[in-house]
Amino acid sequence: MVRKLVLVGLALVLAGCTHTVAKFALVAPEPVRLMQIASSRATVAKVRGEDDNHILVVVPWRWRAHDMHVAMKRAIETVPGGIALLDCEVRETKFHVPFIYGYYAYVVEGRVLVDPLATERTHEGGAGGMGTGSDPVPEARAGGARGGAGAGVARGMRALRWRGRAAPAGGTNAEVR
Repeated sequence: MVRKLVLVGLALVLAGCTHTVAKFALVAPEPVRLMQIASSRATVAKVRGEDDNHILVVVPWRWRAHDMHVAMKRAIETVPGGIALLDCEVRETKFHVPFIYGYYAYVVEGRVLVDPLATERTHEGGAGGMGTGSDPVPEARAGGARGGAGAGVARGMRALRWRGRAAPAGGTNAEVR
């Protein structure tokens, strides 16, 4: 009887848990322009990003807590030109033996949305990405000069922005029906 109680107690002490924190249809840890999303393609395979923290005795291994934002960025960075995650699931894992060891982690899984322009800039040796201060979507593309899906979205946004007022030079409200 005592042996069974010890085994049950040991199982309870060594047990951890994992639960789903959130599910997102589309999530981006950094600001993303609507034009980038319209011209992007999603990967087929799911990627995984993780941010964890270990606790030894009562001292954390790193002096910051585990962070969902960092886990999302790590998942997106696995694919060159990635800007956001589609069909994203965020899980939190906890395991703790009091005063001995603890493990806490956010695990993010989803498909990466890839911006072809950012991928081109990365392969050409340019800076690429959102943090460079340059516009990741050139004005020629936003105006529809290159055509494709981005051109229709740009005209639609211009029409919505100027509805009820005089249209800007180069565009009219009649462009989108």
